[in-house]
Amino acid sequence: MSSVSADTPAPTLLVCIHHLSAAGAAILENGVFCVNILDESQPLLSDVFAGRHGDDKFAAAEWHIMKTGAPRLAAPLTAFDCRLTDSQLVGTHHILFGAVEEVFIADAGSALIYANRDHGVARQLPPANAQIQGGLF
Repeated sequence: MSSVSADTPAPTLLVCIHHLSAAGAAILENGVFCVNILDESQPLLSDVFAGRHGDDKFAAAEWHIMKTGAPRLAAPLTAFDCRLTDSQLVGTHHILFGAVEEVFIADAGSALIYANRDHGVARQLPPANAQIQGGLF
């Protein structure tokens, strides 16, 4: 997921989904999708949706319906409810563009990050002008 235009009256997101994905087929058919940003307490849910645990992804969580009719997690850190505006098949993936129609933001939490085959949490970087002492900030 990536922001295409965030500073316009209709913000737009881009998502890439494998052409054999059931989710991709449903999005193309229904014309709506929701991007859920998980919080640091949800690594198991991340693994479920990555296909590392269980078969029924949608049974692994509670869901709410957004403005477009797309499902969102009951407790994401953030969720972007989008209406499909364009799509293109490039190689093995559908590139989908969605106009954001509704945003859900949790009261608190840190974003879950997956990198180097492990889950982590975003940390605030020191200011650019921070003094380095003993090799540490």
